Amino acid sequence: DFAPSPDLTSTDITFGGTDSTDCSVGSITNPGSTSPIVNVTGCSGNGTVSINVAAAQSSDAAGNTDPGVSSGTFTVDNVAPTVSIGAPSAGITDSVTPVFFTLTYELPPTALVSGDIIINGNNAGCSAAIADAATTTPDVTISGCTNNGGGSITISVAAGETTDTAGNSDAGAGPSSPVSVESSATDSDGDGVNSNLDYDDTKPNIGIVVPMVTVWSMGAGQTLNLPLVSGYDYNFTVSWGDGDPDDLVTAFGDPDASHTYTNAGTYTVTITGLIEAWNLASHSNATNLVQVTELGAVGWLNLSNAFNGASAMTTFSGGDTQFVTDMSYMFATSSGAGIAADFSSFNTSNVTTFASMFENNAQINPKVGDFDFSGASGTAPLLNIFNGNTGMTQGCYSKAMFRLGTTGQYDVIDLASGNQNLGNLTPNTYYEACKRNPNHLTEYGRLPSSGWTIPGNTATNGGNVTNCTDDDNDGWPVDCDVDDANAAVH
Repeated sequence: DFAPSPDLTSTDITFGGTDSTDCSVGSITNPGSTSPIVNVTGCSGNGTVSINVAAAQSSDAAGNTDPGVSSGTFTVDNVAPTVSIGAPSAGITDSVTPVFFTLTYELPPTALVSGDIIINGNNAGCSAAIADAATTTPDVTISGCTNNGGGSITISVAAGETTDTAGNSDAGAGPSSPVSVESSATDSDGDGVNSNLDYDDTKPNIGIVVPMVTVWSMGAGQTLNLPLVSGYDYNFTVSWGDGDPDDLVTAFGDPDASHTYTNAGTYTVTITGLIEAWNLASHSNATNLVQVTELGAVGWLNLSNAFNGASAMTTFSGGDTQFVTDMSYMFATSSGAGIAADFSSFNTSNVTTFASMFENNAQINPKVGDFDFSGASGTAPLLNIFNGNTGMTQGCYSKAMFRLGTTGQYDVIDLASGNQNLGNLTPNTYYEACKRNPNHLTEYGRLPSSGWTIPGNTATNGGNVTNCTDDDNDGWPVDCDVDDANAAVH
């Protein structure tokens, strides 16, 4: 109630609380008034602080002096929020194979961009991309490193991307653990692909990664669950096509392999990295798939049932399938309103089974003339490959479709009735199949395009074939002389 006299000074103030380290009185405003303001500064501890005012700073007319006073406590917080960099996904990278890091923030960053990632070391050609940038666990992809001198890179993260309620900003992080940069890609594991990074040393290198690009028609609030397969490896980033941050998927069951769309619409989903298997059979999103504009070079190993049931799919193209071993049921029942399918990039040399690959697909016209069926093995690896497929138009679609086994017999497929036996053909020889009516593969013949015989069996009449010509230079005979007109190849 009475003003201090003389004026209140810093020597009249002491500090209490749990941690008043380095606290001092910076100034006192209105020190001679009844409501002086004490400005505290310099506190470097972490805890609570209070101030104590010495007694007898004021007195009344009777000479009574004040007893002094202690304030309530306030909190001192000098601990900045943290950020750390996880271990790299691999210890080596090159010009064609990315490496991934996961950041861990105590608080979500508000404006993290690729420019906040500093790539240290021999970083020629390296670039950074960020997925889930507004979460506490953003994923960083480093790609394109082309340094010709080898060496290694690390990454660091710029400071100040997060700030707590006390105004403390993070100090950034880094450098990370180093990643070796190979100076030039080589065929290190003998798989015919020049690349220096194996995602798994027991598996072939991916080589140049071409993203998988698909188009999906999704409803408002609908979730897209990528149809990954248990038991296979995954390490990819996915862009969902709706403007939301990208996600990094590193394993089967990773929750980031699912995404819910706020608005109904058609969305282009782009996947970059390693995907070994895909299976839409009986999948909740099978009918949402509209297009596969690029199957991608992503390390495919198993495409069994990959697009089984994709009844709305109208376009399919692309794909590096050189390591795929199973294409059974790949397009079964995926009968969109006329599927424009391009298989020109397919390498099927390692596929062991094509069973039911196009079964009951009424819309696809599978021109598989360039397929390599030499790896087909086991029991009936071509069983029902075209069974129920009414989308095939007339013509020869496989220059090397059916290989006769060493016993002189081999199961081949009739579009309508299933297995057919070719009879007495030459063992270990490749045969082609042609279609002349909507229901049957009605003629069979051995390459090359002359000097071979169409044998008689349950599916065709016999006849010697000679003088075949290839008018359109596509490798398929289009006009042949035969001694039985019913066996002519067209």
